[in-house]
Amino acid sequence: MIFEGQAWSYATLNRQANQLAWHLRAQGVGAETVVALLVERGPRLVSSLLAILKAGGAYLPLDSMYPAQRIATMLDDAGVGLILTCDGLRGHLPDSALPTICLDRDREALFGQLSTDPQIEVGQQQLAYCLFTSGSTGRPKGVQIEHRALSNLLAAMQAAPGLTASDVWLSVTSAAFDIFAVEVYLPLISGARILLASKQDTSDPMALARLANEYGATVLQATPATWRMLIDSQVELTLDTAMSGGEAMDDALADGMRTFACRVWNLYGPTETTIYSSRAHIVAGQSPTLGGPVENTRLY
Repeated sequence: MIFEGQAWSYATLNRQANQLAWHLRAQGVGAETVVALLVERGPRLVSSLLAILKAGGAYLPLDSMYPAQRIATMLDDAGVGLILTCDGLRGHLPDSALPTICLDRDREALFGQLSTDPQIEVGQQQLAYCLFTSGSTGRPKGVQIEHRALSNLLAAMQAAPGLTASDVWLSVTSAAFDIFAVEVYLPLISGARILLASKQDTSDPMALARLANEYGATVLQATPATWRMLIDSQVELTLDTAMSGGEAMDDALADGMRTFACRVWNLYGPTETTIYSSRAHIVAGQSPTLGGPVENTRLY
């Protein structure tokens, strides 16, 4: 993984995730324990996600941009057992009696933990993560996703569009959105490299293009809004695979994405059905479709 010019090896990432996982286990985190995660974008965010899963728990990603009332509602509705954050972000959290781990303040306690894999057995039907809808139609609704659903989606994506150890995935999505899980776990299970864009770079098309070109990014998954930002800015960007999801794809968007990559994919699915439910390889001259269902699922 690369972030702001610094590289993390698989061994380093795994070691830090393991140390935090053992610490979480000592705090009582296990099967069906929901851990709320409010951590800034960076390597610490990725190792924290892995640590929660390694401990056998499930994560609820929070965003510092959320209003305090929304965060309070999410914490209560999801039955959160513990909060994982950093000192600089505690002010975004509502007053709560929930136990809280601060990754920077509790650094010494983490360094003292084992670095070996916890080897916690996780059942297919155990909870992997919780996400909340936008709440645009009223009270935000929580969605619970099991391990079997996430594993199935990742295996399907590994097959098509496909990913190999030689790929470099440019990650631009907020951790509060479900497609961020694809940007983290799919490269890691494929032996590929994660090129994690900073929060500032994700909204700057020139900075994204520079980052992608400097490190040889081969894959980018983004919403149509992000793709249009790149297209309208006329940046120079050369990828192998461009994926769009989250909103409808039209002909103009597909044509614009094709100027950046030889393979364009349209991905679709609501959070409730685990990130993506369908995929379509959009070739030149073909209007975008939703395509067919991912493996082991049906479309109605």
